[in-house]
Amino acid sequence: MRDDVVFGCQGVGKRFRIPAPREGGFFLPWTRPTVDQWALRDIAVELERGEILGLVGGNGAGKTTLLRLVARTMHPTEGTLAMRGRVSSLLAVGAGFHFELTGRENIYLSGTLHGMRRHEVAARFDEIVAFADIGPYLDTPVKRYSSGMYVRLGFAVACHVDAD
Repeated sequence: MRDDVVFGCQGVGKRFRIPAPREGGFFLPWTRPTVDQWALRDIAVELERGEILGLVGGNGAGKTTLLRLVARTMHPTEGTLAMRGRVSSLLAVGAGFHFELTGRENIYLSGTLHGMRRHEVAARFDEIVAFADIGPYLDTPVKRYSSGMYVRLGFAVACHVDAD
């Protein structure tokens, strides 16, 4: 990858194996035939520092799949991806939260999953809590949060990541 390129992918493809349609008969789950479904095939992109890329396409075009590959929550079936710097993702706000942990504990967990170090989370902790506006529920397990509180907390952490 050239020095001025911050993101590049070459020949990237993602294949999913899905169960074949049933045509009568009974299959045990582990013996059911599968069909290969390619969500992406032969994608090649290079972005230099400061460039912006927009993904536009219809349902099932592979936009979210490509973003998941960039966020490293999914791995390509073929090809290579290379990045310089830290990537922050808002694909699934609150993804990675543990329901049994408190909001406070999940801030540190989520920050770590976003690539922040513990001291970085600690330095931004008060800002994250203020942004999320969950005040008295900070030390309550997130399984007791409303869906709005859950999303606000996840979004607050993601917004305070210094992505490159």
